[in-house]
Amino acid sequence: MIQGRLANYLTADEIPTKTAFHAQKLPPISIKSYLERFAKFSDCSDDAFIYALIYLDKAGDLFEDFTLDSFNVHRMILTCLVIACKFNNDFYYKNSYYAKIGGLKAEEFNVLEKEFLVDYVNFSLYVSQETYNEYLQDLIGFHQDNKADAS
Repeated sequence: MIQGRLANYLTADEIPTKTAFHAQKLPPISIKSYLERFAKFSDCSDDAFIYALIYLDKAGDLFEDFTLDSFNVHRMILTCLVIACKFNNDFYYKNSYYAKIGGLKAEEFNVLEKEFLVDYVNFSLYVSQETYNEYLQDLIGFHQDNKADAS
């Protein structure tokens, strides 16, 4: 789903507006592998992945200049996943651990988390059960469509 909304730039010079979320060079790991890595090492609930997707969409709704591209998507995903874990789970790790999973320095991750919460979603993290269920159904449908296409 994320891959379909992504602007793919090959060099950092192509990015129209750079943010703190933009890496200097393209990450060497695919989005799928990055998500699998986070799932493997974070012990977060499956719900966190749905909440993270909702937070990405909220950022798009609330932050006028928000775009996902090949240079910021990994950091955006990491930030949204960690926020989802912290806000919706009883247990979560320190930022330094999540930063290590995501391949960032803890200080850099702390800046990203703060910027996302303040500037991108205005601390608006509550998700209604209805919204959660809509996203869950969309993900199930997306998975089923991809499975059917692969057959």
